[in-house]
Amino acid sequence: MQKKVVWHEMFKDEFEAALATRPVCYLSFGLSEPHGVQNAMGLDGLKAYTLVQRAAEAHGGIVAPPVWWHVHETPLSLEWLATQNAPKPYLTCVPPDLFLRQLVYQLRAVEAAGFRAAICVTGHYGGIEVDMNQVCQIYSARRPLRAVALSDWEAIRYKDYHGDHAGLCETSQLWALRPEMVDISRIPEEPFEGPLFASSHYARRSSRREGEAIVSSQVIYLKTLSDELLRQAEGRPAPQRISFDDAEKIWEEMLADRPNWILSRLTFNNEFWDYVRERRKRFPLPIE
Repeated sequence: MQKKVVWHEMFKDEFEAALATRPVCYLSFGLSEPHGVQNAMGLDGLKAYTLVQRAAEAHGGIVAPPVWWHVHETPLSLEWLATQNAPKPYLTCVPPDLFLRQLVYQLRAVEAAGFRAAICVTGHYGGIEVDMNQVCQIYSARRPLRAVALSDWEAIRYKDYHGDHAGLCETSQLWALRPEMVDISRIPEEPFEGPLFASSHYARRSSRREGEAIVSSQVIYLKTLSDELLRQAEGRPAPQRISFDDAEKIWEEMLADRPNWILSRLTFNNEFWDYVRERRKRFPLPIE
């Protein structure tokens, strides 16, 4: 019988045993948005949530309840969406400050439960992962919990895949993780001009087998990352419950830097992507 790894599906004794064995919490983030006619609209969340379940099943840890409300409809994303042939995008989104503030309180709950490390994996990316990691670093600077946030593509260590949007990479990943959520036959036979619901005919080259190889590399990376966070947690004070007031102080530090959030940048251009790279240097991952 496969062991349970999902927080909200565990009995108390199961949770406590898993926590004692490997005190790592995986948090996943995604939303519903256009992902081609061949993929379920919840690709981002489905991908992240199922990926971290695989990591926990393979190497230990507990998977927190997923977050299905994410950041969209910023000036940046609206500019992109206008080019994607998706007049009704069917988004599940909230404002950036609400999303990032909630992350502070999620980390608070994770620490209160007794975890030593938290890995936040977002299937929806484009810069938001760096702002999320800034929250994690501010939190970790004040608290015993070691926390990090990354996009799922940053965990890929297979060939030269670096993520995409409902293309060869993401479609292959979802095909491997949730095969019933992918139907390549929905893509028109003939190449079409421009995107089709935020995808392209190149997604026809997707492969479930290729997706399995991508996912396997991600699972291995998450194990390496969790090992490093647990190493960093050694010798630090035990996790404990903190007050809302103390959590608000962490949020206020993040909010003070709001003009520099990636989400505050307005356009997709070379300067924007240079800025993303510079911010990642400022808020790096423990394992590159």
